[in-house]
Amino acid sequence: MTGLIIDNFAGGGGASTGIEQALGRMVDIAINHDEQALRMHAANHPGTHHLQSNIWQVDPLDRHSDDARATLDDYGPENPPPGIWVGVSVEDQQRADERVADFRNTPAAVHFVSYEPALGPVDWSGWGFVDQIIGGGESGPKARPAHPDWFRNTRDWCAAFGVEYFHKQNGEWQPSELCSINCKAETIIFDASASVWRHSHDGGWIGDQAMCRVGKKAAGRLLDGVEHNGMPA
Repeated sequence: MTGLIIDNFAGGGGASTGIEQALGRMVDIAINHDEQALRMHAANHPGTHHLQSNIWQVDPLDRHSDDARATLDDYGPENPPPGIWVGVSVEDQQRADERVADFRNTPAAVHFVSYEPALGPVDWSGWGFVDQIIGGGESGPKARPAHPDWFRNTRDWCAAFGVEYFHKQNGEWQPSELCSINCKAETIIFDASASVWRHSHDGGWIGDQAMCRVGKKAAGRLLDGVEHNGMPA
């Protein structure tokens, strides 16, 4: 494959990882207006060139700022440019709501979502146009846990709407019921709304899911004991 590969919605790097897995080469250019998001992406993809800008105000090919979008718009939604996969990172409901309209209106042969790192639940209503969702928990020394219900709900929504689901990783944490009885890992309890609780004032636990920090390798990539490797045809 020749030409540039550009991630227009660079976040933690999950979308770029999906592109690399699908196309067999790294992303050339990653764009995001948020400096912190670009730093995280750069840590995960050091070989990629990073541009901090609004995607509609930057031209990675040094052309007029409207040319890149205009080139895609010339194809139209009924005739997407062949071979071009377009991905967006969605970490929680706020990001989903912010990005869905622009993403829906960007022509592509394949639309995919990187729900990684998953930092909150997402209602995927209005996202039925996508071809794939890649789910994954956060990794690294300061990783936050992802509630398994977030991935279950995403998996079930994908099955209902004919969208491929790829479960990339659980991150650093796994449900406590999967840990050994003698596990001494750091444990927290939190609820599916993304509120994290350690102890209530009376010394008891509150929340609906205990999670143990066991490390990325031990947490693995099974969801309810099953690998999910869905890829667009």
